[in-house]
Amino acid sequence: MSNLRQRVAFAAPGAAFFVAITWFGQWPFRWMMGAIALFMVFEMLQWSTIHPSRKKLARWVSFSLATAILLTLLFPTNWTLLIGVTLFLTTLVLSPWPREGVPVWNDTIQMIFIGVYAPVSFRLLMELRVTDFMGTVSTQEGFFLLLMTYLMIWGNDIFAYFGGSRYGRRILAPSISPSKTWEGVAFGLFGTIVGFVLGILFMLTYPPIQAIIAMEDVIWLSPLIAIIAFFGPLGDLIASRLKRFAGVKDSSRLFPGHGGFLDRFDSLTLSIPFVWLYMQLYVTISL
Repeated sequence: MSNLRQRVAFAAPGAAFFVAITWFGQWPFRWMMGAIALFMVFEMLQWSTIHPSRKKLARWVSFSLATAILLTLLFPTNWTLLIGVTLFLTTLVLSPWPREGVPVWNDTIQMIFIGVYAPVSFRLLMELRVTDFMGTVSTQEGFFLLLMTYLMIWGNDIFAYFGGSRYGRRILAPSISPSKTWEGVAFGLFGTIVGFVLGILFMLTYPPIQAIIAMEDVIWLSPLIAIIAFFGPLGDLIASRLKRFAGVKDSSRLFPGHGGFLDRFDSLTLSIPFVWLYMQLYVTISL
């Protein structure tokens, strides 16, 4: 089976299951998101460049951080979530472009980055699932928000892949990922717009939201296009750079044609904290 067919054969049912568990919400959704985050921590520890003598300490530090972050779901306040976002952004500034000989990318920073990066993002994903952004107190508003986010990320990935493969000429980041092109980024932006439109159309099929959604809401939500179109590909590049620095091609071989959890969720992981931050602004101003 070709790599493309293998990817499609896994991605289609995988995406359907991911949407279904998001629709269901509640604790099964939270447990699954938490499990994905912990698997990503495990993957990154496996191929990190942390010195072998500190690997045991690294596992303890990273998993302790990850567990503490995910357990904030027991007392979800904006303060605890903002602390998580601050940790996320701080480690992101220090970590995404490690180069040999740069002292900041040391064992301690790697331990913290690994323990924070995915857990903060997936903890905020859980919070977005219960976001009430139209004032209806509907448990499904958050679902449609996440569905639109998924569709934008998937649209970006799909259009960037096929558009870049067919028309790509100018390499985006030669030292990180020679297969990614500026033309692919442009096609990805178009795919993000398509995903946004589909998300709005799905909202219009759900009566409680259909009855109150207005053009003003669509306009306020439209900046999510720019957020996903920028941070989605950047998340992919960050994951590629970290794997290249560690000397591995895939984060693991768990999923046929897709690699591991980090490979599958790299765009989502970086995008979600910025989607959450924007939605805090949206809710504050609109409600």
